[in-house]
Parts: sequence; C-alpha cells; structure tokens
Amino acid sequence: MQSSSWLTNRIIAVILAIIALSACARRGSGTAVYVAGKWLDDSRVVCYWKNGVRVDIGRGEAHAITAEGGDIYIAGSNLDTACYWKNGVRADIGEGTAAGIAVVGGDVYIAGYAGSIYSDDIIPKAWYWKNGVRTDLGNGVTTGIAVSGGDVYIAGYVRGSRKDGIPDDKACYWKNGVKTDLSSGAPDEYSKANAVAVSGGDVYIAGYTEGSYKNGIPYKAWYWKNGVRTDLGEGGATAITVSGSDVYIAGYGGYWKNGVWTDLSSGAPDEYSGADAIAVSGGDVYIAGTVGNMYKDGIPDKVCYWKNGVRVDLDEYYLPSTTAVIVIGSDVYVLGYYRSPSGTACYWKNGVRTDLPAGNVYSSSEANAIAVSGGDVYVAGYYGDNSYSGTGTACYWKNGVRTDLPPGAPAKYSKANAIAVSGGDVYVAGYYGDNSYSGIGTACYWKNGVRTDLGEGGATAIAVSGSDVYIAGYGGYWKNGVWTDIGEGGAAAIAVAGSDVHIAGYIRGGIDFPDGISHRVPSTAWYWKNGVRTDLGEGEAVGIAVAGGDVYIAGYYGDASIITGGDATACYWKNGVRTDLPSAAREDKATGIAVSGSDVYIAGYSGDLSVYGGDATVWYWKNGVRTDLGDGTAGGITVVVK
Repeated sequence: MQSSSWLTNRIIAVILAIIALSACARRGSGTAVYVAGKWLDDSRVVCYWKNGVRVDIGRGEAHAITAEGGDIYIAGSNLDTACYWKNGVRADIGEGTAAGIAVVGGDVYIAGYAGSIYSDDIIPKAWYWKNGVRTDLGNGVTTGIAVSGGDVYIAGYVRGSRKDGIPDDKACYWKNGVKTDLSSGAPDEYSKANAVAVSGGDVYIAGYTEGSYKNGIPYKAWYWKNGVRTDLGEGGATAITVSGSDVYIAGYGGYWKNGVWTDLSSGAPDEYSGADAIAVSGGDVYIAGTVGNMYKDGIPDKVCYWKNGVRVDLDEYYLPSTTAVIVIGSDVYVLGYYRSPSGTACYWKNGVRTDLPAGNVYSSSEANAIAVSGGDVYVAGYYGDNSYSGTGTACYWKNGVRTDLPPGAPAKYSKANAIAVSGGDVYVAGYYGDNSYSGIGTACYWKNGVRTDLGEGGATAIAVSGSDVYIAGYGGYWKNGVWTDIGEGGAAAIAVAGSDVHIAGYIRGGIDFPDGISHRVPSTAWYWKNGVRTDLGEGEAVGIAVAGGDVYIAGYYGDASIITGGDATACYWKNGVRTDLPSAAREDKATGIAVSGSDVYIAGYSGDLSVYGGDATVWYWKNGVRTDLGDGTAGGITVVVK
C-alpha cells in the first residue's frame, strides 16, 4: 500500500482539485475534465487544465475549483489575501487563504482561514464566506466545504498548543457554524479532516490521524459517516466524493472505493504518486495529482490525472534584471547586469549586449543608470572587489570607457545611482561612505568628475533642466543643493517638465503582529508634483517619465518588497491608473520607463531570485509587447529619457 514516510517527503502538490464532470455531460457536450492548480514550480500562477489544455488565470495559489451553469470558480489566495476567480476574474475576500468553494443556486460559499498553519506561535482563525458576508468559526483551519439543503458543512481541524513543537491538532467539522469534534481522544494523537461531502442527508468526512507523533506511529487514513469512523489503513485521505452508495476517497498514491485500495503508482524506482482530488462521472473515476522522483537527476515532476487508472500527463515543472531604459529615435537601450563569474554591468541596444566590465576577474560591476547624448552612451554605476569587504568605487562609462568617481577620504565606498548629460556636461548622482553595508553615507553628485556633497543620505535620481540640477533622495529632493522635504518614503525617480517637478517613490511595507497573527503591511507607491502627493495604492514606484502632460510611472507590487524571495508583479501607472505586466515568473519587476512619441517602453526583469544563484530574464515592453533580452541579475534603478 502506501509508505508512511510519503507525507513528509513529498513535495507540495501542484494539483489541488478536479470537478465539473457530470454537469458537462448532462448538457450533452460530453465529459469535460477540469483540473485546478499552479505551474512553474513556486511561481504561483493560478491555472486550470480543461481536457488537457492549460488556461492561465493569474498570479496566486489555487486551492479548490467548482463549476455551475458553465461558470468556472476557483478559490485560493493572492499573496496573503483570500480570493476567488469566476471565469478568470478575481474577487478579493479579505486577509487569509480560501481553502474550499461551493456554488449553489448562484450563491458562492468559501471556506478559509487567516494566520499561519506552520507557526507554533500564531493560532489561525477559521471562517466561511457567503456572498460577501463572513462568518467566523473560531480557532481552526478549514480544508473543504459542502452545501446541502441550505446547510453549510466545513471540514478542518483545530490547532493545538503544539507544546515543544509537537503537533496536537484535532480533526473537526462545522455545520452552520457549530463545531463537532472528530478526534478519538487517544493520548498524543493528532488528526486532520481534509474533505467533506454530503449525499442523501449523510455527511462524509475524510482525513487521517497519527497515533503518536513522538513515537513515529504512521498515519492512518479514515473517513467518518454520520459519527461513525471507518479506518482505511496506513496513509492519508486527501479528498472524498460519493456516487450512489459508493464512497471514493483519494489518498497518497491511489484511492479507496468502499474501503478497497487501488494503487496508482507506476512501480518505477524512487517515483512517488500523489492523489490530491477525486471525482466520479458516469461510472468513470478521475483522480488528479502528481508523479515524480523529487527532481532526482534533474527530471521534473509531472502534473497529471488518472481516468480509471490510466494516467494522462498535463505538464512538467521544475523546482537578469534591468535597471533602466531609454529610447533614442528607433533605438532602444536597456540597462542592467548579468551573472558572470563575478557579475558584469552591461546594456542592450536593440537587443545586442555591450559589457561594462570592472577591469579584473576579482571585481564585479553594476550599472544603475543610462543616458545617450549626441550618439554617445553614458552609463553610471560602480565596481568593487568580491571579497565582501564592502568597498567599491562609483564610476561611469562613456562608450565603454570607464571614469572613476572615488569617495572622499577616508571613505572606502562610493556608488553612482543616476546620470544625466546636458550641454556636454556629465552629471552623476550617488553617495559615499565607510562601506557598502553600514547604511550611513553622504549624498553627493559629480559634475564632470568634481564632487559636490549634499548632506547625509543617498542620491537616487537626477534631472537637469537648463542650469538647474534636481536630485532625488530619501524623503525629498535637492534643487541646486537646497533640500525640499516631501514626506515619508523613498524618492526613487525624478523628472522635470517646464517648471513642474515630478517624483516617484514609495513607503516600504513589512510584516506586523498586532494581535498575534501575522499581518502583511503592503508598500505604498506614490508620486509627487510640486508639493502635492498622490498615492497609487499597493506597490513600489521606481521609474518616471512625463510626456504630453501624461505621467508614466514604472514599478511593481507584491511581497518581494516585504520579504526576501516574495512574489512581485511588474506594472506601470499612467496618470494614476495601474496596468499589470504579468508573466509566469515568481518575481517580475519593472525598473525603468521611457516614452517616445506615442510609444511606451518599460524595462524590467522576471525570475526567481529567492535563492542564491537564482536566474532571471531581462526584458522590455513596447506598447504591451514584451521582448526578452537574455539572462541577467538584479541591480538598481533609474531612467533617463531624451
């Protein structure tokens, strides 16, 4: 049968639910198989497969799927916000995770919870939601929902104290908000109810228990019918459905029909089979799940389903960056850097990369800003050793030839973040300090190599208008060396149009615990014009362009701004209205924007940089059409438009 170690060793399943079989058949259109899940490893792209064809929905996690009247409903989460999608259109519910969904007569019921199921210190809170009205269920985690005759049944478990890190969760279900305990009461036993089904007035719940976590007694799968528990044997029960008088339960590596086990594994060495959802239509049994070997020898796992024991594979999955963009005539310049042995600054002109090396194999270089004047290409950045000493030297490259901008003594580190060229003069903004890790520095700018100190802080962007020099910094900007405070947050980009000063920036978010439950506090993007600040909503605004009276701002939103390895969705705002630039990658960031005529160019990168060595792809968008430029790694941000 099943290995008791399978539960702890298996990867998180990609397949999460399978539904809507008989409804399609009754409409006379044959049997359609819908499978919900996510793809591209941990990129968290919600999708479903219909008859083997994948339909992408958008960023997030899918946890359950159902259908009514030809409409497809998917419950899940986006970042830490519970939500559901109806025919691909997302509706947010509130903080937490949506774990189950049922639709009856046009009413949408969703079971979910708020809080972490992994933390020993934070107790999650269960709830369900009907047509926008939320009912709290108290301490617990919900796993599935069913509605019958106006009654709402929810499966789940109550989190125990987890004393000494040992789970003591107790299976339960709620009927119309009233909880019923399903645990045996045996010492040291913990249990979970994973799914619920109602048929003919009978209530069926599937789950598992473990006799003693401390003593390594294996999992025992079971189901419960109207208060009577039936043990199924070693393993875990993940899903349940009832057809006539037959009870079908999915488990780790197969399923039970009326208590008789059917194994779905291929028998290949080291390969596992995970059954995560089950449906029955016209006598046919459909199981959704995954097969694989834990990425052994680089072989990807497969998303699949079985029909009457025959497997149908759906997809395989596996467990650069730009910093600026400008447009000169028909030429598109995108700035960034890529991972060589040490890291090399570069820029792409019409897709052709030009490297800007540091000068020796022991140093790395990074490009942060680009400008073009009279056919000459100017790139600002810095270079330094790879010894983690925190030393480095600001510089700029003109047509690939480097000019150093050393820090003032006795500082050991300087960095150039922005560059502008006006009337043959080269202006570079940045800062210098004791080392790159101290967090303390002096903002400055260099004009033709001569440094002017601005005060404590950092200079992030620069614009030159006539004889006036504007430099953005942390919480404000300098005009000809005179500081103007613009309020909380970091000013990331600056543009000057006539007498108007435009600045884009953001207030960094984080994680807060006001009531013992983790709450995500998102970053807030904003832009500032002549003393008036406009909030743009969740996100970080890092690039700005002004053309024809319209204000364009590039940036991103998501958890990457809060936690290392979090998700991010690239976007831009035009006059305050956000447009997403989605892809299948975990982390998408728009880092620069330029406007030429009626064309809008946005540079950025996509990838998963949550782990050391994670790769990414440099790209730019022109009027919604994306062009990939190749591999690269993350850098800073600015943009100059000429």
